Amino acid sequence: MDLTTLDLDTPATYAGIFDGILYADDVWPDLNNYFNDRQGKINELFADPASINDSFLKKLQHNCENLFRKKYDHVTAYHACRTNDPEQYRRLGLLIASQERLEAKAREVFADIEGLEEAISEGKSYFDAYAGSVHMYISAEFAAIDYLDKGCFYLRKVAANLNDEGRLERQGKPVFVKCKLPLSWLQTSSSFWGELRFLYLYVAVLMRRCIWAKADPDEKYQDWSQALAVYKAIPPENVLAILGAEVSISWRERGRV
Repeated sequence: MDLTTLDLDTPATYAGIFDGILYADDVWPDLNNYFNDRQGKINELFADPASINDSFLKKLQHNCENLFRKKYDHVTAYHACRTNDPEQYRRLGLLIASQERLEAKAREVFADIEGLEEAISEGKSYFDAYAGSVHMYISAEFAAIDYLDKGCFYLRKVAANLNDEGRLERQGKPVFVKCKLPLSWLQTSSSFWGELRFLYLYVAVLMRRCIWAKADPDEKYQDWSQALAVYKAIPPENVLAILGAEVSISWRERGRV
């Protein structure tokens, strides 16, 4: 089987990837019952994999993960941001979050506001949660519009401390940076918030879509935004595209999210 890149925003991705496992004659009847009668059990598939206690679901997740490894060697992921120079990401790639660089940006944006240094100091503990990483979304479709509208989480904390959040919404324009990330590299250099395994996050999303579409095809499918902390800078050669905020907005208008 030729290895390829997983793109969660390409409809063809969901055509048959887990059919032989999820829809098998000895699997689907039980799985459908789980979906219809015990939604809480199905939700186990989309929490911490270590918390799955049901042997049927554990085996199902394991089989899907093995197939995923055989099919993919890269995945796509998105960074959402506001910037005056979108092309900088093609030149520099994505840099890890640096307290020094973010503080300098805060002083640039809020230079004329009294109490800035105190606000910066108060924001430091908020920054510590994602220091040294690149904040990514596994899909542009899942990315929060709020993040695009208001920008960097750390700068938003500083802005809130200064009671001037509106200023961030006037900085640059919102964009998505679409990246191609090697699966083998990410398995050793990334994590999902709460220390969930990187691979599991993508497998769970695919499983959820496949289960939902089969069990209730007439119901509008709805996802939750999923974030990924990548603890390494993303080099320019891994940047595939710079996309406008309308990418996510158009999905919402079509009722996909």
